[in-house]
Amino acid sequence: MTESMLELMVAFYNASYIEMYKFRKPADEIIQDSITIRVKINQFGRCRIGSEVFGSAMSVRNTKSSYVLAKFITSDGKVDSYPGQIQYFFKHTVDLPNGQMEHNLAYIR
Repeated sequence: MTESMLELMVAFYNASYIEMYKFRKPADEIIQDSITIRVKINQFGRCRIGSEVFGSAMSVRNTKSSYVLAKFITSDGKVDSYPGQIQYFFKHTVDLPNGQMEHNLAYIR
């Protein structure tokens, strides 16, 4: 995982688990009760959800289905939409105090 990807992952986990846990990169200063994220991810070129297959830029065969409209809810409750292309799908495991948690994510440009 690249340094910029590690920073994005730390920001993602800190936003997802707000007020529950504090996450950090392996090379960062150790903060009490912080969770170090793993640097290993498993990448995939496509993802099947139900009967629909989503592709990515990584999967030439499914490139047409790699274009998506990503929606984000802002802090004031509004929904912002951004068009993008899925670069790849990946699984990432984080070690929480109560056990491992696996996340299935997509990297969208």
